[in-house]
Amino acid sequence: MRKPPNPILIILAPILIAVAVGLVYDLQNFLQDIPEVRDNPMLLAGVAVFIPMLVALVKDTFDAHGL
Repeated sequence: MRKPPNPILIILAPILIAVAVGLVYDLQNFLQDIPEVRDNPMLLAGVAVFIPMLVALVKDTFDAHGL
């Protein structure tokens, strides 16, 4: 039988996910304000792919811990 998750993790999980999403959003806005990034479509494509992958990684990490 599986051990139930730690109650503090249940409380912290949504907060940490919100912080991660906020940081990723701020990173995207910051990078788009840099002219070299804004004018380079390959960098923008990389940012567009990297950000959802980072959010998915955070979500999968919490899912793996049963949160």
